[in-house]
Amino acid sequence: MAIALAVLAMSLCLGIVRPAEAVASTAAQRQAVAEWWAPVHFQDVDTSGDTSEGGKSDYLAAYDFDGDLNGRNNWENTTESPLAAHVYQSVVETETYWYLLYTFFHPRDWADAALDNPQEDASEHENDAEGVLVVVERGGDFEYGVLKAAITVSHSHFYSYVPEDGDWPREGLDGELPLMSSPHTDGHQRPWTAQQAGTHAAWAATDLTSLRDEYADGDGILYYPGSAAEVPENSNDRDVQYTLTDVFAPGGMWESRNLTSLFATPTNFAGDDGGNPNGAACGEGAVAGPADGICSVDAANPPWAWDDKDDTPGRGYLATNPAELVHDYFDWEGKPKSPDLDYTWNPYTGITPPDPEDPEDPENSSPMGNVLVVGDSISNGFEGDHTWRYRLWQWAQNQNVPATFVGPLTGTSKPEDPHPPVPPPLEGSEEPDESEPDPDRFTGAYAKDADEGFVDGGSAHYAMWGRQLGQSVHTIKSVMDDLGAKEQLPDVLLVELGFNDIGWLGAGAGLVDTMKDFVDNARAANPDVKIVLGNVPQRTTLGDANPQLPQRTTDYNEALAEAIPDWDTDASPVALADIDAAMDCDSASDRCATTYDGLHPNALGEYRIAQAFGTTLHEEFGIGAEAPGVPDTMPTRQVATPSDLEFDGTQQGVTVTWSKVFGAHGYDVKWRDVTPGAETDWHDAIPGPHTHRFDLGWQFTDQPHDGHTYEVKVRAVAGDSDELKSPWSDPISGVAHPTTAPPPATIHAAAGAGSIDVSWTPPTGPYTDSITRYALWIYDEDTPQVHSRIIGYPPSAGTAHVDGLTPGHHYRVFMCTWNAAGEGKPRIADTVIPR
Repeated sequence: MAIALAVLAMSLCLGIVRPAEAVASTAAQRQAVAEWWAPVHFQDVDTSGDTSEGGKSDYLAAYDFDGDLNGRNNWENTTESPLAAHVYQSVVETETYWYLLYTFFHPRDWADAALDNPQEDASEHENDAEGVLVVVERGGDFEYGVLKAAITVSHSHFYSYVPEDGDWPREGLDGELPLMSSPHTDGHQRPWTAQQAGTHAAWAATDLTSLRDEYADGDGILYYPGSAAEVPENSNDRDVQYTLTDVFAPGGMWESRNLTSLFATPTNFAGDDGGNPNGAACGEGAVAGPADGICSVDAANPPWAWDDKDDTPGRGYLATNPAELVHDYFDWEGKPKSPDLDYTWNPYTGITPPDPEDPEDPENSSPMGNVLVVGDSISNGFEGDHTWRYRLWQWAQNQNVPATFVGPLTGTSKPEDPHPPVPPPLEGSEEPDESEPDPDRFTGAYAKDADEGFVDGGSAHYAMWGRQLGQSVHTIKSVMDDLGAKEQLPDVLLVELGFNDIGWLGAGAGLVDTMKDFVDNARAANPDVKIVLGNVPQRTTLGDANPQLPQRTTDYNEALAEAIPDWDTDASPVALADIDAAMDCDSASDRCATTYDGLHPNALGEYRIAQAFGTTLHEEFGIGAEAPGVPDTMPTRQVATPSDLEFDGTQQGVTVTWSKVFGAHGYDVKWRDVTPGAETDWHDAIPGPHTHRFDLGWQFTDQPHDGHTYEVKVRAVAGDSDELKSPWSDPISGVAHPTTAPPPATIHAAAGAGSIDVSWTPPTGPYTDSITRYALWIYDEDTPQVHSRIIGYPPSAGTAHVDGLTPGHHYRVFMCTWNAAGEGKPRIADTVIPR
């Protein structure tokens, strides 16, 4: 107790506790920052030695893993209880920095008597705590700050590192801080640390050759921050989640420092040298042969007692006074002559102000109220996306801005369920009304690490894949009225619409009139609604397929920006969100850094669009203390390799299914005919399927052939770039025995005035008794990149008349039959030229 009081008294004398003019972050912000920068951690494992317990002695654990707060039985209970992974964290902050301390606890510090690792000694002790201090600069555009440096704890030595792309110099430091992402969070880069087996000295993961070798070829556990405290399956488990535990939690490590069953003194964990009824006792692993080894008593220190005996800063400063220690260890541009010790949050020294006042106070910020996002696929997102809506929701949460996102939909666009090929609609049948598509299409899941508060209550919206402004203009009032009936009348509209009108319907500057009608209809439901209108982002080039798209987009954006000031009123203000500038895509390029396919936002694009809307909300409507930021590093997106492939040769001849891959937007498929004597080159399936089923069709291939053996392999795709594609699956093979019907026995096409008349005779033979439809294909050979017209006719039909063709163009005409197994191969007529 006397030592602890002396440490704290010294801190007081050094002036750590001073009235802080700067405002501390909130408890929620500190927790979010600690979670964001929590390290990926490699724990080397040694399975040899009397006290290794087959490697279990190297597993991360909580100090109460065995269900009690007795530090003196942790050695014995290592073999008796599962070691679920926990990492302890504490946050200390000044106005300019967060100091994030992560503590790795093990029930044993043990040895195998080989003494072949750095810092290994011939002693053991009960309980062990090492860790890493992560230094993050506050402020700037990103809510989680900027990673600057890290210091690891290796017993009585500290090691200092900076990230490769950081701006703090490396001279005089111990090395570079490597970064790695976690597959259990959003994939952003975070510090990567490692510990040796046995003594658990901590380092940057790539600092020691021995640790690099063990990571590459040896045993070890790779721990990731996640949502569950998992137990390794074996000594070489490379995917184990850990959870964070706050050192300052009620009844936690800091509050328990005077609990004598857990702490021998406030600066020493309790640990004894008694026997072990469950196996080798402490000390027996430290020597070879029958000699007695050393078991040190009460030898493990909590983070507030860690000390580098070779350096000036005092004992425990890594936890209790990190600003002074970091000032001593590192150099940087603009570094002050003396450290900033005006802590805004430091529970070690009693600085624990209440959370800042809620920005709901009109002097701080205006509430958003009920927020309705109206948009298309850019706002809807696809299953596995975070969406810009999530990033804006996070901003509102971190700013303590009261906001309730409302709308009739809650999910992303859901991938199609696997299904057989669909025959074309019958001639004259009406297309289904898509003004309000089936809401089940928009029940897709969000990224697995998305906050439950968003998924369960913050994700409502009115954005749909393929949606046009020309559709939503007619429905916005009824949607708002319906929400009003539920006491959810929108106070704010965030509108992102227009691309589909411009891109596929040829709209341009005149689309502004439709947007004005949209605004008027929204005001009819709520005359006081605030409206933020996003402009339309340029997309990467579509070449000859849509050469006028860039200019039409520019024309609309310019017209919208000119019109909005005239629509703005005191009761219902209207402002522009410049999505085009945020996305910053070059319409002449084939790649854009903010999209995954030239249009739809990737992780960076999601942050940028949220920033565009949030900046307008902040600057024009006074919402939030500051506009949203964009992080320096982006979460990565990885999709798994398809598995569980199954081959069916009895439908169209080659049908392959596999397990759905979460987050995949579609799949690439390669196939080949491996029948002896056949060509065996791999062929791409064009287009690739959008669902986890592939049917090899005759188009472009004249395949499959009855009795031939085919191989198929698949990879999942979440975007255009290679890093958004999984590895290829192992091929699956099978023999094709298609049960589709043969084509019509004859087909004849005759040219008319801008038309073609077609006649055919029905087929005979196997599988013709179940024909459900004829499919007539009309292809214009003189119009590049045009799709064929495909028209369905009932089994009883034998003639067709097709109008609307271009005189003088060459048309290929062919016909297939459909039955329950799918579409058979075609019968091709002569090329015809309408008059």
